[in-house]
Amino acid sequence: MLGKANYIIYQIIFAYIFIAIGSIVVLLQIFIMPFRSFSIVHKLNSKLTYLHWSVIVAYSQWVCELKVNVWTKAGDLEKFRQDNSIVIANHKYQPDWLALVCVGEHMNVLSNFKSMAKHSLLYVPIVGWLFWTNDFPLVKRKLEEDKKILQNCIQRYSSIKDGHFWLTVFCEGTRFTRKKHEFSVEYAKKKSLKPLKHHLMPRTRGFTMLANGMRKIVPAVFDATICFDSLSDPTLIEFINGKSMVADIMLRRIPMGEIPQDETKSGDFLMDVYYEKDNLCEFHQNHKRFPTSEGENYQDFVKIPVKKSKRALMVLSLWVTLLVLPLIYLLLAFGSLSYVFVTVFAILSTSRAFQKILGSGKPQSTYGQS
Repeated sequence: MLGKANYIIYQIIFAYIFIAIGSIVVLLQIFIMPFRSFSIVHKLNSKLTYLHWSVIVAYSQWVCELKVNVWTKAGDLEKFRQDNSIVIANHKYQPDWLALVCVGEHMNVLSNFKSMAKHSLLYVPIVGWLFWTNDFPLVKRKLEEDKKILQNCIQRYSSIKDGHFWLTVFCEGTRFTRKKHEFSVEYAKKKSLKPLKHHLMPRTRGFTMLANGMRKIVPAVFDATICFDSLSDPTLIEFINGKSMVADIMLRRIPMGEIPQDETKSGDFLMDVYYEKDNLCEFHQNHKRFPTSEGENYQDFVKIPVKKSKRALMVLSLWVTLLVLPLIYLLLAFGSLSYVFVTVFAILSTSRAFQKILGSGKPQSTYGQS
């Protein structure tokens, strides 16, 4: 276990690398954007994305010691590695997306890892810009505008030739909080629906539009239920400060043919998915595991520990060599008082900017207020 002082140093280094690489990658991706209709340029765009996202995986696994376990049917794993997929994920915790990107690296799809997100994230430095250059569906929650956004994304995803893609969808639309859960329960009662205990009521229309639009290019939807072993809801700040975390993910494959095209029936299907998620989260909260033992509902699911990525660690090491070591050398070789002052100011500014970026993950929507 690293000491607190070491974690502070690592955080500063990681913040500097994250922002520096993100800036470089975004500029390069904007430069090649007019030429992305060419497959080789699209492949280059994906590789640039990997050079940034992989440092998140490496830092999570090798520095913060995030452990991720996946439970799925053995026969479904290879399909998950090879096919385009929509991933329906619950959004209860701040670090849940970290667990998903670690699985994405394990499945060799990190360079084409997508996620539906709120349009306001476009204005978050680095993260929002990378969402834009990588064709993340940034929805405004206005039906007609979102239809066009999704149609454009589906068209671009259809042209991906350099491997498969995952599109992660948080159908709740925002992260779980107690206040939002109160609104969710109230809404469910008004609609004569059974309230969810561990989730917010999902937004069904967006999922229906997405599933119907991607039937020709996505053979199956994967339902990902994410649970942590923590007694309290884990936060990103706790995570980067060195709190040990274990994420358990139940991954169920649902063939696209089993999902109704009718809007009402598709909405009922999604509600059933979330009721099942709720039962899994309740079981995991009580037993610190999923019901996969003999005689239980998911006894044919096998545990797959997500191994630490040596490839991601190599990328992080490369960036440390290129971006950090030269800075240390210059500081030692030409360490005048003014140079030290400028360096310290730059480090503190970078750390502050990184905290702002982390703050963009706080639940700030107006869920239940309209």
